[in-house]
Amino acid sequence: MDKRDFGDWGFKLGALVLAAFVWFHAVTELSYRKDLSIPLVVEDPPASPTSGDLIVANSIPSHAIVVVSGKGKDLLRLNGEEFLLRVQTPANRRGARLSFRLTADQVEVTEAVSARVEEVRDPKEVAVVLDDRVEREVEVRPYTSLEIADLHTLVGGIDVQPDRVRVTGPGRHVEALDYVHTDSLVLSGIHEDVKTVLELHVPPGRRLELSDAWVTLTLDIQELAEDDINNVPVTVRNQGRRHFSAEPSRVAVQVRGGADVIYSLDGETDIGLFVDYKAWRDGGSDGTVLVAPNDTFEVLQITPSRVSLVER
Repeated sequence: MDKRDFGDWGFKLGALVLAAFVWFHAVTELSYRKDLSIPLVVEDPPASPTSGDLIVANSIPSHAIVVVSGKGKDLLRLNGEEFLLRVQTPANRRGARLSFRLTADQVEVTEAVSARVEEVRDPKEVAVVLDDRVEREVEVRPYTSLEIADLHTLVGGIDVQPDRVRVTGPGRHVEALDYVHTDSLVLSGIHEDVKTVLELHVPPGRRLELSDAWVTLTLDIQELAEDDINNVPVTVRNQGRRHFSAEPSRVAVQVRGGADVIYSLDGETDIGLFVDYKAWRDGGSDGTVLVAPNDTFEVLQITPSRVSLVER
């Protein structure tokens, strides 16, 4: 191939590029129509002395499809988030069912764009149900599956902070809600402390807002330990005006739990052994020594396990 052939190819390639540029410029200068997904917001009605504080109770689509027109180059760089389809709900009454037809003049442009909204394609209308705005506090329940490693234990249970949150929304939905749960957390072979942040969830399809969207979950994991504690006092509860003491008044206790907890226990104040006088008087107790509830350690054995009650 001689030099003239290379020159011909260069000329042809240049002509092709120029033609493509001219075509693209011509195309982008023409007017076109396209579908565009934009945010859809249905506002709660304004509070008033007659209607009270109302809220939209049903689920509303988050976006709508509109038809926009403009030059090709403008449509190419168009972003749906530059528009907003806003529906303003008028004051009404609780339980009211309203229907709103969606039109192009309800569309707001958040930034300067060279395109025009011609129509709302989908949905053509939205239905709205109104209810009282209600707020209440509910429990947070962790959604977990935990497997503690051998020779280790969880001390104090699962700690969630905050353990209660405020939920706001339509009265019928808020009043039916007793708790909210966290994201699922699945852990196995846990041998050290855990601290993680989990998102909270409300039932799907309900317009509910939470005062806190996230909670912190903490696990106190310790090595398992056992210990014998002597001379632990036994008290007598529910004596009324009478005065009884246990005989013997002190016993030996074998305990098990997290090492940090077990080796710091004070037998005089931390174990909480007692006999229930009322149950003993009514024949429901044989003098068995009981342990005050706790979630940090376990009492394996009490020696002796029964005592007598002596009136002083």
